[in-house]
Amino acid sequence: MKKVFFSLVIITILSFGIGAVSGNYIVASNCYEETNLHGESDTATTNEETGGSVNLVLNAFTSLFTAENVSACSNDVYMGGKWATSYVPIKIDQIKDATIRANMQNAITHWNGNQTKVRFDVRTGNLGSYGYIYVTDAYYTYESFYARANNTWYGGWPITKTYNYEKPINIVFNTRTYFNGTDAQLRTTARHELGHAVGLGHRTDTSTLMYCYRNTREATGLTSKDRQVLNNIY
Repeated sequence: MKKVFFSLVIITILSFGIGAVSGNYIVASNCYEETNLHGESDTATTNEETGGSVNLVLNAFTSLFTAENVSACSNDVYMGGKWATSYVPIKIDQIKDATIRANMQNAITHWNGNQTKVRFDVRTGNLGSYGYIYVTDAYYTYESFYARANNTWYGGWPITKTYNYEKPINIVFNTRTYFNGTDAQLRTTARHELGHAVGLGHRTDTSTLMYCYRNTREATGLTSKDRQVLNNIY
């Protein structure tokens, strides 16, 4: 057992070192982020449920091959992508849980009513192979995230990708953990994920919508600071 632990420590140190040399980095915080995913996870307790130090080792290796900052709590601010058009197509008809569907609709209404740069346009049917958002929910037994937005990260600033021409963004809710919060927190999580879907990254400022820990987030919706980042992108 001691040999296994020692090996993990050595691998982690080497991975951090190589990652730093290659220009990538990891922030060792209590929340985690998987490659090309951005979302919300809980504090250290749930991180340990997903593997704890083992995840840190795996994330260290991930950083060797991607430009992804694998920590959910770093000050990303920008995702590196944006929409070329003001109308953003989004599908919510694949959501199975009625509460999640209602919160997602609430989030869309909130965004459309509190900023003018993008407008979420709810669609149904087959939208093709790229250039839209679709929202799903599922029970993830061994993962601690509340919700996440896949296919949104493209390296931060400057903006290098246009979401219209990339594979669809998938916002996914984890029904195992999502409901472990107040009604306001559940709604705010949906609003937070839409932020990632239009190019907003995480912030370390607890007063913003894009702060990553929902249990200590003070904002319940878009703030002037969030809108400032949105204005910089669009």
